[in-house]
Amino acid sequence: MTERPSAGVRRALSLLLGIGLLTAVVWRVGSMAFLQALGELPLGVLPLAVAIGTVPPICYAWRWRRILELAQQPISMVEALRLTVAATTANYLVPAFGWAPAKIVLARRWLRMGVTRTVPSVVLEQLIDLTVLLMLAGSGSFLIGKRPIPLRAETFVVLAALVLVVVLFLGVLGSVARRGRLTGIRRALAVSWVFLTTMLGDLLVWGATVGRWSAELLLLGLLAALSGLQIGWPGLIVLLAVPALAGALVPIPGGIGVREASGVAIAAWLGIDPAAAGAILVWHRAVTLLGLAGVGIVSAVAGEVRP
Repeated sequence: MTERPSAGVRRALSLLLGIGLLTAVVWRVGSMAFLQALGELPLGVLPLAVAIGTVPPICYAWRWRRILELAQQPISMVEALRLTVAATTANYLVPAFGWAPAKIVLARRWLRMGVTRTVPSVVLEQLIDLTVLLMLAGSGSFLIGKRPIPLRAETFVVLAALVLVVVLFLGVLGSVARRGRLTGIRRALAVSWVFLTTMLGDLLVWGATVGRWSAELLLLGLLAALSGLQIGWPGLIVLLAVPALAGALVPIPGGIGVREASGVAIAAWLGIDPAAAGAILVWHRAVTLLGLAGVGIVSAVAGEVRP
């Protein structure tokens, strides 16, 4: 019987696959054209770009803190920042969604927080972001006009019915749990129900979400403008959302290579320079990682000086 490779070997193989995909993208668009596109970004604007790159992790931490607050599990902003930075960093070491178990483990180790609080919170975070990305990708594609999306009333009726069924189902389960039945999962169901009902109308949760993705879009637009990429707002929205979705769903650490390959494919679809599109996605990744590192350093120092 053949032994399965260890987790470390699988992670290494998936990372190599991503690097190989990135190499293939560079080869496909032409290494010289790609390097030239990378070099077109004025380095003087790097501090501004990194400053914008600090906004997404801050908004991400702020949103998670608010979600936990709604579930009667308050934590400080410094703690939320530290865990967010650590979990995001772990995403480059493990396959897709690796930040979620990392955040759960670290929250239990650093904050003594039970899984009945953290698991619903990270699931909710992922659902919010995937929904936002799907909406951005769909709206951007529709605005471009090359692939119109038919708007049928029947579609909205079906979607509304599905949402209603899910909400009612969770409500019944939450009510049963609160009356003392299903005691083995009572707390988890109650917390999940609180998340669902309060998140839908909480302005802070949605404000942080809008802030995060607006900063991502602004940063990508700044890099595109400085690189001379001829792309309108609809194309820019698609260039942000589709690679982010692909990177989140494909089991390669950090989506390395997947985002860039998706960006090159989108560039071909839009009829713009694929080398420039791949280059600004590489710059986008680098700048956001620098911003993440800056937030991590500040939160670590702030955590040390706290009484």
